[in-house]
Amino acid sequence: MKSADNDALLLESAKRGERKSFEQLVDRYLSSVYGFFQYLRAPKDMIDDLVQETFTKAFLNIGVFDLEKTFISWLLRIARNVYFDQCRKVARINRIIATAPPEKEFDVEDHVVQACTIKELLNHLPADSKILVELRVFQDLPFSEIASLLDETEGSVRVRFHRIINRLKVAVRKGNEYGAK
Repeated sequence: MKSADNDALLLESAKRGERKSFEQLVDRYLSSVYGFFQYLRAPKDMIDDLVQETFTKAFLNIGVFDLEKTFISWLLRIARNVYFDQCRKVARINRIIATAPPEKEFDVEDHVVQACTIKELLNHLPADSKILVELRVFQDLPFSEIASLLDETEGSVRVRFHRIINRLKVAVRKGNEYGAK
């Protein structure tokens, strides 16, 4: 049986919700997706996460897959979109953090701050602040949608978000964890 024919059978059963069929597709195309991210020059430490997100999105959207198309081209299109989304997220975070002007010459304290990752900074946020940053920065939702989700006014969401960002900037400058209230 040809690979394309076998793919069609696996895809049909995966569309019916049979996980084993989708697992076989993952096994078959895992190395292709991994290699595609290497081709795109994705950072090595991110590739596993990107591959997982690609297959997760494919699984969640398998119902809309057109059986007339090839699975690998659809899968690699998802992978490309996942990679570009991640690049935009990283660039957005870097822009936000980079707007903090340097206040002094580089010293040991600054070195510690430089070693601090964005995730470490975000881990020090209270849960409600972390959710707001997640929705705005990582999910790229407009303030109006975030306000609706959080059952708040758009103005209060904007103010809270900018206060959080300003506190993160202060924390980066001072080399502290998330600034105390």
